[in-house]
Amino acid sequence: MQYIKKRLPFHSRKSLKGFTLVELSIVIVIVALIIAGVSAGRGLIAAARINAQVSDLQMYSTAFNAFRGQYNAMAGDMKNASSYWPGVTNGNGNGMYETYAFAALPDLTKEHFTLFQHLAAAKLIPGSYNNTYVLDIGYPSLKIDKRKGMIAGNQIYFTSVNPNWQLTAPEITQIYKAILFLTVSTPSAGNGASATQAVMTPKAAFAIDTKIDDGKPRRGKFMAFSYWSSVNGGCLFGSLGVAAAYNISLDYPSCHGEYILKP
Repeated sequence: MQYIKKRLPFHSRKSLKGFTLVELSIVIVIVALIIAGVSAGRGLIAAARINAQVSDLQMYSTAFNAFRGQYNAMAGDMKNASSYWPGVTNGNGNGMYETYAFAALPDLTKEHFTLFQHLAAAKLIPGSYNNTYVLDIGYPSLKIDKRKGMIAGNQIYFTSVNPNWQLTAPEITQIYKAILFLTVSTPSAGNGASATQAVMTPKAAFAIDTKIDDGKPRRGKFMAFSYWSSVNGGCLFGSLGVAAAYNISLDYPSCHGEYILKP
């Protein structure tokens, strides 16, 4: 039998042709635009979270000062708060928060969380808090990462000096009246200020510091430190103490923050 070659219709033959250089160029441009758009979108989201965190800290500072003006006491430390708002936990009235950044256990008698309960009861911040160790119920989450949180305190630590914190001994033992510690990285662990992981990158900490303070990690109202790594490998770069700088080349969560409400 003679084999008869069947010609494909013109439109079918055309569909078998490969992409032209022009068509390939268009595809490459479209892919590049998509990648650029995704990167830009991530940058916008990160910037929005940083701005929200700055606004959040400023809100707490304003509320803290407003409370002091109205009630002549520190929110969270107020010893007769329950007489104004039945059911809230009283502080001890000694003029400072009775806790530190790395508490071993969630001690509800030491004013980790009463700051938020008192401010919410006074309607100076939105929502409500009940002085328990539950994220967004006993204490607020961070705007930069909703899986992590902040607590109140007066110093970083008080018994020993750990060089991995990238802090000098005087900085570790310095006592303030009131600090917001951005340190709670593992809320589900049941630890009052669990910091086995850092809560933000050096770049994020630097951005917050620049917007709200002076951009210096160990000076001013907003400060940062590392918990897990040594000099030039963690949150800070260079010399320790007030001469330190943010290690913004490290794109990995390695920083904790502290926002001073009252020195």
